[in-house]
Amino acid sequence: MNDKPIRKIEETILTFFLFLLSFFFFSYFPFFFFLSLPFLPLLIFHFYLRHGLPYTLLLAFFLLFSLTIFLSFFQGLFIWLILIWFGIIQNWLIQRKITPLKLIFINTLFIFFLFIGAGLTAYYFFGTNPITFERKAIENFLDEQKKIAFSSGLTEEKVVDEFRFLEKALRSSVYLWPSGIFFYSVLISFLNFIVTRLTLKDKKLEFLDLPSFKNWHFPWYLVWGYILGLTGVFFYRFARNFEQIIFIGSINLLVSFGLLFFIQGLSILWYFFDKYKLPWWAKAVLCSVAILLQLVFQVLTWVGVFDTWFNYRKLKEAY
Repeated sequence: MNDKPIRKIEETILTFFLFLLSFFFFSYFPFFFFLSLPFLPLLIFHFYLRHGLPYTLLLAFFLLFSLTIFLSFFQGLFIWLILIWFGIIQNWLIQRKITPLKLIFINTLFIFFLFIGAGLTAYYFFGTNPITFERKAIENFLDEQKKIAFSSGLTEEKVVDEFRFLEKALRSSVYLWPSGIFFYSVLISFLNFIVTRLTLKDKKLEFLDLPSFKNWHFPWYLVWGYILGLTGVFFYRFARNFEQIIFIGSINLLVSFGLLFFIQGLSILWYFFDKYKLPWWAKAVLCSVAILLQLVFQVLTWVGVFDTWFNYRKLKEAY
């Protein structure tokens, strides 16, 4: 580590200009921001490891100022909070020796609620409703596809029949936006964990690594999210005047936590694959069946849920 203040200031300015180039690029191509989101905070994380908190806070101040210039204040604040969380707060969590899966889950919750907060802010200040916007986009897409089908010579009855399932699926997907955000938050957190781990290993710093996939076991309290979603799906009709809100919330809880427990169920399956020494091709086939067949997918999800109490692999702790 270089302790000379001038060198630290030079690196602060250099890192700041690297971010400026990134922000300029994202202002014209915002889609690439979402692709780079897991990796961009690594610049701040690396800078923090080299120069400590005071210079990192100085860099953070310049970043917030520049973000509000290149983007709007709310967009800039959104990106800045992500950079600060993964660049500074995550380093503090790592020093507290939080287990890797808990770290990923905490980061996931932060990203998820940040996206939800951004959506609510956009609706409150600008009247932008993401769900309404997505519904209109879906309707326009369906109309275009139907025009193409009619132009190819299909009758109206045939078009209605072929588009019935697609229409139902797409229109239902609008209400699964929170689940989609949750999946994306998990992906961001997991990819960021991988690059952070590589950075710390490169610097030969202590870091708790992920356990083998066959030993993944989520904290017991996550099962309450799945139970709450399942309860809401079964009993939402009893809540007069709030049926739709409760149903949408419940189905999103069920899908989001169901994904987590499917992963845990897949981990249990992998444990028994190793225990009985199955060849790699058998593992690949069985995992593909588990992912593609709805019945097997659901069975594995319930296996993951019940593992909360039965601990099939006799693991000592949750990761």
